[in-house]
Amino acid sequence: MRHTKSTTAILLTSLLMLTLQACTTTPPLTDETLPLNYLQVSERLVTSGQPSAQQIAALSVRQYRLVIDLAPSDNPLTSHEAYLLGQKGIAYAAIPVSSDQPSYRDFRLFSKLLETVGKAPVWVHCRANNRASMFTFLYRVIHEGADPDSAYESVTLLWVPTPHWVRFARATLAQHHISYDF
Repeated sequence: MRHTKSTTAILLTSLLMLTLQACTTTPPLTDETLPLNYLQVSERLVTSGQPSAQQIAALSVRQYRLVIDLAPSDNPLTSHEAYLLGQKGIAYAAIPVSSDQPSYRDFRLFSKLLETVGKAPVWVHCRANNRASMFTFLYRVIHEGADPDSAYESVTLLWVPTPHWVRFARATLAQHHISYDF
């Protein structure tokens, strides 16, 4: 087979395009590339600290239907995160939870968001997985009937809640007639 200059140019261009595509494809998340304090807390719920733009780009709608961001609204990645997830067909919701004054109102909104997607997988994050782990603990105990001891273990694997977070958790559980000794 005889190659002309145009055939060679087409082959080189095709090879270059394939190479560029391979270079720009975002690799899937692996144990080495997971965000800070990543934790699979149940079949459908994952919590973590703030994922990077690259980690967000690696997600697919088959993995998660919804990502809930509980970090304060001063997070510079928030608007970019919403855009990246929207391009993938993954719903995004931001509930800026104060680390100093978490509110029952924020928890109720969080619970309603989780209820809107049924049993679909959800990724909950904040900056370091403190807010995310505590809200997820409360949701699992209140709405999914999880054992409080095993659910709370997923919180204490990551951090030791401060007294005001323990008071918040105790008051939130009490709103649902659940008593738990922290």
